Amino acid sequence: MSDITLPSRWSLLVRFLATPTLAGLVAGSVAAVVVPPRP
Repeated sequence: MSDITLPSRWSLLVRFLATPTLAGLVAGSVAAVVVPPRP
């Protein structure tokens, strides 16, 4: 399994799909830390 052999088109597609997910996870974790949980 060598990701270097992947075409640039697939790498761009994976990056395009993975970026919103990572951004959502980071935003969710930051919101969970900053916003205090309501009782």
